[in-house]
Amino acid sequence: MKKPIKINTNRGTLSSDEIKKHQNFKSTWQKQYLKPKPFYKNPKFFGGVIILTIVAVVIIIDIFEKRNINKESPLEIITPIKSLDIMPDTFSIEATKGDTLTYKSGTQLIIPDNCFVNENGDTVNGKIDIAYREFNSSLDLFLCGIPMAYDSAGVRHKFESAGMMEIQGYQNNKPVFIRKTKSIKVNMASSDNKSGVNLYRFDSTLKNWVMIGKDSLNDIVAEHAENEILSDKTTAPQIQQTHTLALNYTNRKQDRKQTLKLKPVAPTALKANYENFMIDFNPEDFPELTDFENVKFQLLDSTIKINTNAVDATWEAVTLEQLNSKYQISFYAQGNVLRYHVIPAFEGKDLKGAIAIFNKKMESYKKALSVKKDLEEKAQQQLLLSIQKSNAQVKISNEAYITKEAALNLARTKQIEIYSGDVATNNQIDSEKVNASILAYNKRVELITKVTRSFEINGFGIFNCDRIMSELGYKPYAFEISMPDSAQSSATNAYLIYRSIKSVINNYYNQENKTPLKINIKNPLDCRIIIVVDEKTIAICKGENIKKAIDNKDYNLSFELQSIDKNKESLSEIFTF
Repeated sequence: MKKPIKINTNRGTLSSDEIKKHQNFKSTWQKQYLKPKPFYKNPKFFGGVIILTIVAVVIIIDIFEKRNINKESPLEIITPIKSLDIMPDTFSIEATKGDTLTYKSGTQLIIPDNCFVNENGDTVNGKIDIAYREFNSSLDLFLCGIPMAYDSAGVRHKFESAGMMEIQGYQNNKPVFIRKTKSIKVNMASSDNKSGVNLYRFDSTLKNWVMIGKDSLNDIVAEHAENEILSDKTTAPQIQQTHTLALNYTNRKQDRKQTLKLKPVAPTALKANYENFMIDFNPEDFPELTDFENVKFQLLDSTIKINTNAVDATWEAVTLEQLNSKYQISFYAQGNVLRYHVIPAFEGKDLKGAIAIFNKKMESYKKALSVKKDLEEKAQQQLLLSIQKSNAQVKISNEAYITKEAALNLARTKQIEIYSGDVATNNQIDSEKVNASILAYNKRVELITKVTRSFEINGFGIFNCDRIMSELGYKPYAFEISMPDSAQSSATNAYLIYRSIKSVINNYYNQENKTPLKINIKNPLDCRIIIVVDEKTIAICKGENIKKAIDNKDYNLSFELQSIDKNKESLSEIFTF
């Protein structure tokens, strides 16, 4: 409905001033008809809008394309050399009984009874196969192709592994599953005793790691190996040096543990609303308390009150047991036991004196512990070096007999009479037995240098004890790849490995599309980059070449080709630089 038009029919007579105001026709016409048009009716406005729109679209497309170019490739398991993939060991167990399985690394898998169900949730009976594999070095991490990166809140972090494993279960080649009310305990042998580690499971659907908790550090694997070493009666001269060094390392480790028990307990101020008491104790049993005066033992729980009958009772025995920085006191009489959890506490002048004594004792403790740790580390290094030398000697010995046996076989083929052939063969058999026992002994001894990372899993899959690598001091670089002319590779993955860090980072690049290799580096000499050419050849860019590319500011990486055998040992030197 249109708005009605209002017509004024009773307008008064115009005044002389109003008449004069509009007598200048030209001025009135210009004001009415020549005033500027609104900006949105100006043709130039539309042209500007179109130009701005085009520019905005171009910018958005450019940003989108750059994001696509720089977007991290998804986390997928990409086995770089299929013939050298880490194969699992298979254990056969009775499903209803459970078992404790020991992997060649010393890792224990503790499986409870009636642990498994099929895809329908029904209990599995009979024999099942547990397939288990472990990745204990950067070379293992490279060969398995499992990603060592973690996407969180749009940021990709790099992982340093303290131990990674994969476990699967089958019956008649069909997968089985862990019952919801059960779990498998894993005591994984590890050479990493540092903290800051979380437990992750790889989710192949999300293509990312999912944090599921933390592991706990202990010495289960090492203690089991120590008991075997201490009871070993082998007198073979080839292992005596290693045996002596193993005993030395074990003693050093025990010295450190004894020192840990002497850690001073920080004095606590006595609280009025907590019950306390004083007892006499043997100073030799609790040297961390002997220098303090008027030590009172305060209950940890304010709601617990000491039974007055217990105070007046005659006890047959009283024991004081340290539990970290706390204590448990137990009173025994006629089969009855009364226990309290307590901490040492002081008041007034006794507290000030206790704090001063504690500070002095703590300083001495730290120095003593540092000395013990240094001695233990030196003993460990000597032991590991002895094992490496012993293994190398066995390898040389075996290779020498292989060569000799090959010559004997050639002679037999040509019907050349060699009377020493049988003697040489017998010597070889004896030597192989001795060498095998040496290798087995060395492997067992090496376990005493390991720590155990323990955790429980309620499903099969890939699990990793990881910490996120700190990239403090790392700088981003974009490199061009220069492969040798003889290398016809369509690879688009370059693997970055670090010296003394158990990690392998898979970075994407594309030579044909000139997509650069983008990596973060702290010290070029501590890195190597590997590209797989084919199943028999890899290309290596060593730290010296990386540094040269950075120093020259041409950021062009040159690679060398290296042939690889069917055995992963041919790659070990590349990953232990």
